[in-house]
Amino acid sequence: MKTSGIRKELFRSHIAVALVSLVIITILVHAAVYVSFGGYVRSQQQAELRVIVEELSAAYTTGEGWSYSVLMTVAHRAMLRNMTVRITDTDGRIVWDTSTMGGHMPMMDMPVSEEQSSPLGQTEQAAILKDGARIGTVQVGETGGIFHEQERAFLVRINSWIWMAFAVVMLGVYVYSKMISSRISRPLLRMKETANQMTAGDLKSRVQLDEGQSEIRELGDALNDLADKLHRQEQLRKNMTADVAHELRTPVATIRSHIEAFQDGIWEPSAEKLEVCHQQAMQLAVLIQDLEQLSEAENPVLKLQREALNLIPVIQEAQLAVQNLADGKDITYTPPEQSVVHIAGDRRRLLQIFVNLIGNAYKYTPAGGRVTIHVESREGYVEVHVQDTGLGIQADELPYIFERFYRGEKSRNRKLGGAGIGLAVVKALVEAHEGTIEAASEISSGTIVTVRLPNRVT
Repeated sequence: MKTSGIRKELFRSHIAVALVSLVIITILVHAAVYVSFGGYVRSQQQAELRVIVEELSAAYTTGEGWSYSVLMTVAHRAMLRNMTVRITDTDGRIVWDTSTMGGHMPMMDMPVSEEQSSPLGQTEQAAILKDGARIGTVQVGETGGIFHEQERAFLVRINSWIWMAFAVVMLGVYVYSKMISSRISRPLLRMKETANQMTAGDLKSRVQLDEGQSEIRELGDALNDLADKLHRQEQLRKNMTADVAHELRTPVATIRSHIEAFQDGIWEPSAEKLEVCHQQAMQLAVLIQDLEQLSEAENPVLKLQREALNLIPVIQEAQLAVQNLADGKDITYTPPEQSVVHIAGDRRRLLQIFVNLIGNAYKYTPAGGRVTIHVESREGYVEVHVQDTGLGIQADELPYIFERFYRGEKSRNRKLGGAGIGLAVVKALVEAHEGTIEAASEISSGTIVTVRLPNRVT
């Protein structure tokens, strides 16, 4: 069995997301460092520019300009700051330009002309004012482009640390992704293995999950619940096969023995003997009818002939249809107190529901017992309680009484009749009406079956 597919996909997805995120973060950090550092350099240039402007403004002498010593001080500052400084007069002529000086030292015997000056690259400039009058302009630039060598070295170190952090984080993401993908895929692979075992017919196989991972655990619990139901259905199917075989065996054997006796001349085909054959044939017909009703009720395309109707007459008609089951048992029947309860439903299907429920109540109620029908109208639905004082149902059997072919204690059911189909039909028809059905019971005290049906009238 291939077990690495989902694990690889999870691992690759984690790595891909982490890689894209880290690349974006690295680019943004790198850009932020350059932008911030560029701003820092410009602020430094502006600060130096203000100092130089203040010095030149203070040292300016009308008619003479700036002394050589003042200009050399500016040149010295430029050399220390690794900058170039260009001073021009009010007519734009270059008075001093440190970019034309070897090693930024003054050249005393050579005039500085505009042709000899070098471009300053990115610069900051400001006017030089003396007593409110403009006496010249100062331009400050970097000798090595935007950043000098130390600044470039700093950025190189920053980049190195960024890429080192990138590598460390990627290693951590790799290890973490391995762990997470394994943690997520392990229970899923267990579920897959369990599902394969169930497919192979091992319906007792169950998923064993660790604590935590609520969603995955819920999925595992759902799979285990499905396995329980499939196992239960398989047991019911096997029981049904045995039950149907038993239900068929007795009447078929009876009919066969009578016919063979007629053929061999052992018996004469008297009315009494023929009546026995007829009863056994009718028993087969009832079983076939029950199976047909179950198949029809569980058909997903079952269409109800809905109509607005009064539910009380339907219950009364159902009680009259099965009243013969109470003959000779002196069972007290208490009908609903209401005379009118409106709902929208299929009259024939509703009659089928209550014939089954009231019939079961009569069938399992001993002599002198009671069968009571109680109807309640609530907001949005109608609640019908069918209560008897019969034998009751075992607590461990109660959850399964609406399953197909479930008959609880078999000897009792065979004695009272039925193949365990009626309540399954009832449940299917109630759900077709968008209702619910449930039962509560106590041994020797009786059973209450509650049917809830929507009371909207269309």
